[in-house]
Amino acid sequence: MFTRINLFRIVLKGLTFLSLSSCLNPLVDVQIDKDGSAISFGGSGSSLSFATSSISVMAGDDIIITSSNGTIPYSATTINYGSFNAGTSTYSAPSSQGPVNHVISLDDFLGVSGDLTVNILGFGEEALVDFEMGASWQNYPMSLVQTTDGSIYLSAIFGDGGLGWEGAAIYKSIDNGASWSRSDTYFMYIEGESHSLQLAAKDNDVYSCGYTFGSVTWNTEWYIRKTSNGGNSWSTIDHYMPISGDISCSAIAVAPSGDIVAAGNDENDDVYIRTSNDDGVTWTTIEQLSGIGELYDMKISPSGDIWLLVSDKIYVGSFSGSWSWSGPHQISALTFSWVAYQKRGKIELVSDSEAYYVGRVGGKWQIFKTTDGGVSWTGVYDYGATSEGVDVIVLSTGEIISSGNNATSTHNHMVEKSIDNGLSWTQTLNVGGTTSAKYEGNYSFELQNGDVLTISSDYNTDGMKIYKSFDKGDSWNLTSHIYYSSYTYSSLDDYAEDASGNMYAVSYIAPQGDADPTSPFAISKSADNGNTWTTIGYERTPGAHLWCSELEITNLGHLFAIKKKDVKEIRYSIDNGVSWSNIAASNSVNELHHLRAVSSGELYYLENEVLKKVSADGLTVTDVYTFAIASGQSSLEAKLRLEVMSDDTLVVNVRYRDGGITETMSIFTSTDGGGTWNEKLKIASSTFAAPYLFTNGTSDIYYILSGKIYESKDRGNSWNEIYDGSLGSARHIVFSSDNQLFFSAGDNVITYSNVKASWFVVWSSAVAITPDYGSEIANLINCKLSSKRVCVVAVNYNKGLDSANYIWPLN
Repeated sequence: MFTRINLFRIVLKGLTFLSLSSCLNPLVDVQIDKDGSAISFGGSGSSLSFATSSISVMAGDDIIITSSNGTIPYSATTINYGSFNAGTSTYSAPSSQGPVNHVISLDDFLGVSGDLTVNILGFGEEALVDFEMGASWQNYPMSLVQTTDGSIYLSAIFGDGGLGWEGAAIYKSIDNGASWSRSDTYFMYIEGESHSLQLAAKDNDVYSCGYTFGSVTWNTEWYIRKTSNGGNSWSTIDHYMPISGDISCSAIAVAPSGDIVAAGNDENDDVYIRTSNDDGVTWTTIEQLSGIGELYDMKISPSGDIWLLVSDKIYVGSFSGSWSWSGPHQISALTFSWVAYQKRGKIELVSDSEAYYVGRVGGKWQIFKTTDGGVSWTGVYDYGATSEGVDVIVLSTGEIISSGNNATSTHNHMVEKSIDNGLSWTQTLNVGGTTSAKYEGNYSFELQNGDVLTISSDYNTDGMKIYKSFDKGDSWNLTSHIYYSSYTYSSLDDYAEDASGNMYAVSYIAPQGDADPTSPFAISKSADNGNTWTTIGYERTPGAHLWCSELEITNLGHLFAIKKKDVKEIRYSIDNGVSWSNIAASNSVNELHHLRAVSSGELYYLENEVLKKVSADGLTVTDVYTFAIASGQSSLEAKLRLEVMSDDTLVVNVRYRDGGITETMSIFTSTDGGGTWNEKLKIASSTFAAPYLFTNGTSDIYYILSGKIYESKDRGNSWNEIYDGSLGSARHIVFSSDNQLFFSAGDNVITYSNVKASWFVVWSSAVAITPDYGSEIANLINCKLSSKRVCVVAVNYNKGLDSANYIWPLN
């Protein structure tokens, strides 16, 4: 009896795969053609009881299916990833798909069918590169509370260095302000802002009230968040949107009854008051006061009356079956202005009838007092010059503390104290005083133990400074700093692995604050495939910004790294980064770049136009060659590019300028360690973008010029354009373990099928990272996490960590 054979022919854009599907005990002839070279499996007469066909395809690529036996067109079922076009018999793998295996069933019109297992090769997010964190560009204190257990919570508005948005941060201290940890970082919308304006504490629970907005509508939205577990986690318990326009929660407090009371206003100047009698589980709007103005503060008196600071007026609400309101009571006829950041003064209640107001009134720091329940107000303090009053508190022992700043170019942080109910005042703190420092955003608070804190934001260090007084505000000591630390502005610049499999990565680190806000030299190292990272080689130099921009590991295991910016030198370690030495210091002008190791363990690098060599032990540095200005040229590009072939041939590209608009790019090679050079290519143009030079570890040379890629297969003697920039301007190039070329262009990683002409997008950060909030490709690297040693490093802003760099290996 003859057994029918159904033989499928599978073509991967020029790579032809023949596979099978048949009835029981078929006779099979299977052949795979790759690059025109036939490899036969089995053959006529081979007997297989069952066979499953399979093929690997890159995400974004196609498989064209034909048959030598069967009826076309085919139909396909069970396609979980990608699509099948019956008209062309083409299976298309989805672009940006992560690695996955799945089966498609193919059927012809005669009822013959077969299963094809498709192994999609793709990039999947795997490891965070944990760089040293830097300080964000702002960190404004907004509100502070202390819980029953003594913990202090401080809310602030920080600047997101990656996207440029502002977010809400809450810090916690368990040692009366000596040290701080971040308890909450909040963005309701990653592409948007969230602002925590005021905190309230009930027992050990903390409530945060503020507003948020996103880039879809840009309308501000009321929110309240809460923690009930010591700040370990926070949840949004009220997201109130009674109108389609702007609304925000401006103040929150705990009433004598234990109810939580929150107040805010909308774009129509309606003031809303919402309460919860079950610790935030449910909320009720108890009042909507129409058109009275913008709410800046709310306090609750000992008897439960609600005081509202609305613009420059006071409203007082009392409850007796229903709410009744007195006011508006004007504090002063002078103009009330914003103070510090998103504040316009503060009320401090002493009793049902007595209260203080501080703000910027008539352009000056002024304090007013009422003793008749807010009906009339009398000035008790006037700074006398341009200034801002930000906070006022009455201590448990009766002293009054007010903090503010002089609102000049230095914005000195100042504290005024009164021991006679505001009749007279004494300045007890005045810090700042230089044009480089700017203090504002003041906040003051009395702790349970009687100590007093005053806090300000320091523009000079991008952080908050906490001063403490042990004597009721008579004297102050700087006790701690708080910085919003994140992966601000980080973007993986270079990467390497040693023979033991350790991973090393470097990036610019934003300034880290304190008294010397400078950026450090730091290298991140992982010994467990990127799961955890440690910092090695950390160094900060007073007054100088540093940056580890490149690193290279020789075949002897020695680690070399470039230190640049204000101090330029090469550092090296022979013990896997435990200890370091400095060599090859440059002056403040010359740039050090392009560390490249050769097989002898020696290292080459460029200092401007001079090629230098470091001995294998790192002890000796010699000048090898100086690239001079070519005939007819007037200047030489200082930052040349250097690469090394597998046989230690050196390759350099050089840019010259003729004094006008014309530039010349030349590529040279050297086979004698840099002693002599042969020019392999010269191109003149008036529209050069920066050229990039690459080798694939063998004898092939590549360069990128104006977004296009050029290739030489004969050591630079002849060149061909292999990519025309049609999918975007090329930037990074990396080669897989089987020498396939990948490059980045904008948000995309691009490769080819069987020839370097059929380019397609295999991965896109704009598709793979969702939602896409400006995420970007930082680099392409060869790394061990990929079976093909190809990895994308992408900055993912969705993680709430600013510029967090994640490795996406191809598998």
